[in-house]
Amino acid sequence: MKRKAWGALFVSVLISGALVGLPGCSSSSETAHLAQTGASQESPKTSISKTELASLIEEAKKVKTENYTPESIQELTSALNEAKEVSVSKEVTQEQVDEAAANLQKALEGIVLAEPDMTELSALLDEAKAIDTSLYKEGVDKLEERIESAQETLDSESPTVTEVEQKTTWLQNAIDELVMKEQPVRISGSGDDMIEIPSSTLSLLTITYTGPSNFVVKSLTESLDSIDLIVNTIGDYHGTQLMLTKNNKNPYYLEINSSGNWDIDFQPIESASFIENGATLSGDDVVFLPPQDAKKLNITYSGEHNFVVRGVSLSTGRIDLLVNEIGSYSGSVPNKSYAMLLVESSGDWSVSW
Repeated sequence: MKRKAWGALFVSVLISGALVGLPGCSSSSETAHLAQTGASQESPKTSISKTELASLIEEAKKVKTENYTPESIQELTSALNEAKEVSVSKEVTQEQVDEAAANLQKALEGIVLAEPDMTELSALLDEAKAIDTSLYKEGVDKLEERIESAQETLDSESPTVTEVEQKTTWLQNAIDELVMKEQPVRISGSGDDMIEIPSSTLSLLTITYTGPSNFVVKSLTESLDSIDLIVNTIGDYHGTQLMLTKNNKNPYYLEINSSGNWDIDFQPIESASFIENGATLSGDDVVFLPPQDAKKLNITYSGEHNFVVRGVSLSTGRIDLLVNEIGSYSGSVPNKSYAMLLVESSGDWSVSW
């Protein structure tokens, strides 16, 4: 019985699960300790910050290398390439990243502006300033702006190579884009004649005649149909007229009846002058009215023969008869935003507003 009791005790100890002292077994406290410390047996990886390096790389990429000396750009390029390699490497230390950033920062601070060659821009600017802009109808405003901009660059203390090259190109483009006005054409003759109008845009005629008898100028179509009686006078004549299209008929020829010598200057309409407020003029003329808000035009004339005034609206092409009198005249007429006045007169006349 005693032997059974000892054996039962031994079995009871085994069943209790203590198993103290048996190989490969541990207590629950030991197991918990291993669970808590087992994961921390390996050293944690150190986090590498590349934010500053990435920012410097982007800054270096934006540098316009042509504006700086080759030597300083060579150093920058070398530092940038090194920084790029470090930025993508997974086997670098924080110390290596910081060193690459410091080298790139130093290279950026060390780049030296190259001194641009001003020779071409300076010569082109002199050429542009010498252009007679009155000969051109398009591109003058742009040219004047580019001249001012180019001058600012030449006067600058530290212009870049890129800026000088850009201003040179812009100024050359402005010169190339100028559109010249059609130049006046003079046709001279004596006696009767029929002449071809040199250009449809040369519609302003300044006519001079010397002779004792009738002087008549008429416009004709290409098929020789009559369009307009431009001049009909006796004796010497000098005046400016506007050649008009009437009844959808375009002038192609001028028919001249004359017993003396004559000159006809064909000019573009923009060659007409602007009349000053209250200025006195004489004879036939075509004038621009300057911008103004006047509701009426005050017109005076001192002479013995016909006095005719027409108002021209360039926006609509409308031509209104404002005055048609014989002898002296003084009166006011409505101003319907007229841009030009066509005047036929043998004496002095004036317009005020």
